[in-house]
Amino acid sequence: MRTRRVVLTTVIGFASLFLVAFSSAATFQSVPPTSVGRTWLAKRGKDSGLFKLTSFRRTNGVNHGDGVYTIEFQAVVVCTDSNVGTGPFAIALTNCDTPACTKGKTIKYSDEMTLEKTERGWRFHHCGSS
Repeated sequence: MRTRRVVLTTVIGFASLFLVAFSSAATFQSVPPTSVGRTWLAKRGKDSGLFKLTSFRRTNGVNHGDGVYTIEFQAVVVCTDSNVGTGPFAIALTNCDTPACTKGKTIKYSDEMTLEKTERGWRFHHCGSS
């Protein structure tokens, strides 16, 4: 009887430890899903009316700690309007240096965006290395 109690206590102890470790790992997700960056960039293109995102691929990432993560990415956009300035995303993103957008032009470029972890999930902080 005593052996069963010791075994049962040990099993319950390990199960509790596993549940605490698993729930902590899920709560403190340190890598944002690629969809966060893709969704944000597509929305900026739609809101600005300058471009349509056709492809978004994460190429690398850096966890800076304290809930800050930088995604390096490659994107392909089709310009839906023309603009003057440093690039198609001068209005939509700021801090990004990309080729000028001419209506109908397809642009493939690489950049990075920094996201921060909030209570409600990941949110955009800034783009480029600044």
